[in-house]
Amino acid sequence: MAWNAWLHPFDARLVIDGVERLVQIARLSVGQKANFQLGLARLMGSRGSLAEDATTDEREAWDKESRRSNQLRGDWLNETIAESLRVVEPWMSGDGIEVKTSADLLQAYQDETLLTTCVLLIWTHNTLTADQRKNLPSPADLVRSSVAGTAAEATGETPAPTAENAEPKGSVRSDGATDAPSLTVALTGGTVT
Repeated sequence: MAWNAWLHPFDARLVIDGVERLVQIARLSVGQKANFQLGLARLMGSRGSLAEDATTDEREAWDKESRRSNQLRGDWLNETIAESLRVVEPWMSGDGIEVKTSADLLQAYQDETLLTTCVLLIWTHNTLTADQRKNLPSPADLVRSSVAGTAAEATGETPAPTAENAEPKGSVRSDGATDAPSLTVALTGGTVT
């Protein structure tokens, strides 16, 4: 029997135009999840940069490849949303487009942040339990922090140290051992249900 992704869809809520919208998410098969994971990795992958001393030919080749890569990302976003997200209750977009289907959603909203949020919503519903999703920030918050590329900043003065560095006698200190890079994501709160 063929897999029917819409037999028991997930109910989800997505905030668009400041209003919570009810949508349904397809249940992906194991193969679809594997393909989705590859597409998601490409979408979130490093876009890199070109060295300052690159030649004109290198810059033109880089620009051509960047345009091709961006087109593939956009195609994957649109295809994934069209196949895996359904509008439950129609609404009018800010531009006057009636949104009744995922195709209408794609026509009305070509904002990469919103489209990436939709893809993350599909992924989290297919890989996490309801309890696990309750503890996550909303996909929109994750996308905003990723797009901004900035970490949350503490405000106020740095507190004074409360203790000296503790190094046991006879231990070997490896300078830089605690200087490993860390991943910091700025989150503004919110949940997806």
